[in-house]
Amino acid sequence: MKKPTLPELLKITTYIGAIGYGGPAILALMKKTFVHEKEWISEKEFMNALSLAQILPGATGVNIMGYIGFKLHKLWGGILAPLLYILPATIAMIVLSWAYFTFGNLPFVKALFAGLGALVVALLVNAILVLGKSVFKKISFKDWKGFAISLAAFVGIYFFHFNIIWIILAAGTLGFLFFYFTREFEEEKAKKRRGFA
Repeated sequence: MKKPTLPELLKITTYIGAIGYGGPAILALMKKTFVHEKEWISEKEFMNALSLAQILPGATGVNIMGYIGFKLHKLWGGILAPLLYILPATIAMIVLSWAYFTFGNLPFVKALFAGLGALVVALLVNAILVLGKSVFKKISFKDWKGFAISLAAFVGIYFFHFNIIWIILAAGTLGFLFFYFTREFEEEKAKKRRGFA
């Protein structure tokens, strides 16, 4: 893996914060930039950071930036990367809030915000596809367990409105029960050992 200088890291985190749309959609952009384009971290490290970030309080994107910043440049990276990541969004939110409360009753402003709402759906679908490829590289019958956990989480959130904390705990428990008592962990370890041999 390549290691950027601190200014390079901060430039990219500011850039992602400026062009990303926020929410889960920006995670796909982070993965594309840090893993595939810059090759600063591995795909496995990114997915581990994503898993950790989702169980922590706060915005997932900010947590991931803190993780990546700390991994690449220790304390200063861990502090400055998330700060510069949220800086463009903070400035934009202040300006847009002023514009909305000043000109919000104009018809073209209402149409603009309706269009942005539709854009969110497309960005979320893209994020699902990009991140899904990292989890399910080749779809096979063996992946039914992962799909079952995903489906159970969706049903719990969408239809029963369970708290996200309970969803995470239940998904972790199901993952443990589904995977720990099978031979899949041993097979994965054997593959890694063969790779290093």
